[in-house]
Amino acid sequence: MVFLIGLTSSYGEFVFRPGPPAHISPGVLPSYAAFYNNTLYLYSSPYAPWPYEGALEVELYVPAYVYVNSTCPFVAPAVLGGAAGTWLLNLTVPPLYEGSCLLNFTGPSGWRQAVLVRVKLVDWYPSPERVVVTLEGRGWQFVQVGQDGTLYVWERPIAALPIVGCVAIYNGSLLLAERLSYGAAQPHVIPAPLLPGLKGEERYGFFVKLTGRAALYIYKSGCPYVNASSASSPAPDPRDYTIAVGVPTLRGYVYDTPSYAARKIATNLRNILVVNGTAMVYKLYSYWYGTPVGMWGGVLYFDFKPEPLLTTYISFFSPGNATPVYLGEGVWLFNGAVKYWVAGPEEPSQRFVLPAGIPMGWLGPFYVVADPTGEWGGWPKVVEIQVEELKPWGP
Repeated sequence: MVFLIGLTSSYGEFVFRPGPPAHISPGVLPSYAAFYNNTLYLYSSPYAPWPYEGALEVELYVPAYVYVNSTCPFVAPAVLGGAAGTWLLNLTVPPLYEGSCLLNFTGPSGWRQAVLVRVKLVDWYPSPERVVVTLEGRGWQFVQVGQDGTLYVWERPIAALPIVGCVAIYNGSLLLAERLSYGAAQPHVIPAPLLPGLKGEERYGFFVKLTGRAALYIYKSGCPYVNASSASSPAPDPRDYTIAVGVPTLRGYVYDTPSYAARKIATNLRNILVVNGTAMVYKLYSYWYGTPVGMWGGVLYFDFKPEPLLTTYISFFSPGNATPVYLGEGVWLFNGAVKYWVAGPEEPSQRFVLPAGIPMGWLGPFYVVADPTGEWGGWPKVVEIQVEELKPWGP
């Protein structure tokens, strides 16, 4: 007598395979997450949801389904599988969540496996690293980060950062960001005269108010949102201020002032007026911007003709007939009812007892900041720049 014994699995195949039908293991975890002894260690943020793409890997050895149920409030019931292979489970931890919960994986024939998820709340935007910029100053500051890592304050470059990002946190608050492109107004000029709205490098801008020394956190992350509306005041008109060069002509000595052509740009933080001007002996490339913090600013570049002319008067920027006071480090102050701070390669308003030569070639940029409040203390100092990386935590 002969007996034929067929071993049929619950998956509909004549297969005999010892061991479980599936296995749960860590997936593509970021450097700051960890997995020990069937426990997943994650972070949450007070500022935004924290995604963990492919946090867990479900390896199916047979064509079956695995059901996912959880005590975690941020994980919905799910079904994975249907065929043998590897399946990834994505997790997204909501803002401010902290605690422990269970992920339960069940399959046919009573197989099951559980993963403990532990989440720690950390004062950090969802990102692997950040740069801490310690600034010291007074009043409102418009801070920008360029794609090359340059740190600008009121458009003036003051430092270089090792991390570039469009997310900034100051005093525990996520700052509204401006994203704006800057491009060269004229090619083959070094340093390039940069104007906003032209194709080129992007900058990410934020407003912070300093009352001494404080830390600004810049995260290596893209812009979390885009807002095209503008709530700032109108940009100033450069014709309200003296921009002129005294030049000798056949008709006598005249003030050479430019004729202007302008275009407007509105961001979610500023109203910007890009103004190009043409005069007899120079061209002006400039932009002026209004803000919602009661201040405004401007940047000016001059391209003088290569003509050896003499003058007794040059005003790259002058509010009325005020005389600027030199503060050092290339900064002058017009100290009137409105304080005008000007940083540049030369004194912004000059009168000569004896005739002097008119500049030739490119000159600038001149950075202008107008403060009607009297609270601004000038461009802040960069005290320290540090890079911090988020490390994993565990038992």
